Amino acid sequence: MIPLHDRDLIRRRTPYVTIAIIAVNVLVSVITLLFLSDLRELEAIYRFGAIPAVLTGGEGFGVVQVAPRVTVDLTSPLPAVMTIITSMFMHAGWMHLGGNMVYLWVFGDNIEDRLGHVGYLVFYLATGAVAVVAHVVSGPGSEVPMIGASGAVAAVLGGYIVLHPKSRITTLILMGFIFSVRLPALVLLGGWIVFQVFFSAASFVVTDDGGGVAYFAHVGGFAAGAATFAILRASRLVGADSRSRLR
Repeated sequence: MIPLHDRDLIRRRTPYVTIAIIAVNVLVSVITLLFLSDLRELEAIYRFGAIPAVLTGGEGFGVVQVAPRVTVDLTSPLPAVMTIITSMFMHAGWMHLGGNMVYLWVFGDNIEDRLGHVGYLVFYLATGAVAVVAHVVSGPGSEVPMIGASGAVAAVLGGYIVLHPKSRITTLILMGFIFSVRLPALVLLGGWIVFQVFFSAASFVVTDDGGGVAYFAHVGGFAAGAATFAILRASRLVGADSRSRLR
């Protein structure tokens, strides 16, 4: 399912921060996926990705020989804690990038509209960091780098479902043939997080040491985003939505 737009909601602010985050993600992917060789891309992923074993106090990687007379330097120039942020702006491929950015574009503008530009940026980075921590806790000894914006994007989805559960999202369905439907956010995003919880639980049974989808980051990010807006709503720092065209 691919969300296309949520035109039920009236936006008051131009989503400059959402646009900037998307632009940075695209720029980083263009550099790493188009202009770096496979080996240099591997170096970048290990240098700037979030590696659970390193974040939990393990030693980083140095120069590794991958073939006769071929080495890659995996030494990160950053303190390990900084890779929690840099990992959010790297992706493993165009599909990985595209999926995250589509969801961010459709849902991020309304979160930015409600929090303001600075508040939204803080929310995005902070909840994205929580998502990385959730992934690290799920496998603290893993030496596989985690990259991608999906944890932070999941937090945006969590905030959105608290703010606008009845907003109808025009969604593209791909099931052998293509058609579009308008689904309530509660159905679309609620279904999404149910699948993430299921797959994160299944990952305890079926372990893939080679890496894969960071489901715990998705669940952790979504929970952080939803909790943040539940608290804001309860404390009346964020009020009920009065800008919906739905009546």
